[in-house]
Amino acid sequence: MKTTSQALIEDLIVRVHQNLNGAQALKQEAEEALNWKAGPKVWSALECFEHMNQYSEVYLQRIAEGMTKSRKPPQEEFKSGGLGNWFAKLMSPGDAGTKMKTFKSKDPNGKKLPISVIDTYIQDQEKSLALLQIARNKNLARVKVPTDLGAWAKVKLGDAFRIIVYHNQRHLEQAERSFEGYVKQVRMAEK
Repeated sequence: MKTTSQALIEDLIVRVHQNLNGAQALKQEAEEALNWKAGPKVWSALECFEHMNQYSEVYLQRIAEGMTKSRKPPQEEFKSGGLGNWFAKLMSPGDAGTKMKTFKSKDPNGKKLPISVIDTYIQDQEKSLALLQIARNKNLARVKVPTDLGAWAKVKLGDAFRIIVYHNQRHLEQAERSFEGYVKQVRMAEK
């Protein structure tokens, strides 16, 4: 993927605002509805939020550290790296039909969670927005961010932002589908 650095940041900011709006809408619903599961191997809406929170905690910290250490001036153009672009495409919400196995340490399946996990998610989205503003003055290609694959697998800052934002979009859509499943079940039970 090739674009201007500012266009990438603007696109990501729009997506983060969409994620915030979706989370705030779901936060208005009952905790019981958000803990509902279509089956034992399917995540509830709140499990989706917990999973996103676990990744945000790691990636937002790594992004912030990378930007703090960097003294490279920003570049007008951003060209995605091979590994980073592959991860970003894999996380893209357009590929939501592609099943992916998560690391066991990041799998919240089977947890009854409080609605406050959405508050944590909202705080993380606000951190993302603040970091994206800082990134306007950073080199999105020269700052490297480690992935969960190990210290050897680093991606460009622009790709790291794409990965976490797309990951959140993907799982927010999953949380919304879970809640819609609950609503359908309630309607069928009323008939």
